[in-house]
Amino acid sequence: QTRTKRLKGFYNAQEIQGVIEQADYVIAERLHGSIMALNTNRPLRAIAYKPKVTGVLQFADLGDKLISMNDFLSGAAIDKFFSLFSETAHASQMENTKTAAVQNFKVIESIIPSQPNASAPLN
Repeated sequence: QTRTKRLKGFYNAQEIQGVIEQADYVIAERLHGSIMALNTNRPLRAIAYKPKVTGVLQFADLGDKLISMNDFLSGAAIDKFFSLFSETAHASQMENTKTAAVQNFKVIESIIPSQPNASAPLN
């Protein structure tokens, strides 16, 4: 049974925060998703796509919850993603999932050639 949900439609901030509050953990790519996870005390990993995400989390002394864009795109952040599960009740179920994820990133690396500008900032 999966608890993964895809929301369709438009929701106000209070409704979105209510959904996030029910999550076991949050992987946020946007600043406001990160803030809502912090507001609801959910385990968080934030993808630092812009300096403002890094700034807010470092200001809150939560720099260890950040995943750089380069690490996210290269798959190097897998351990950080899976460390989320040690903060939840699902830790014992994750080793096989982690192994599969590492294999998936290796397949992707073999298909997609390395990008010479992978470290260039995203606009």
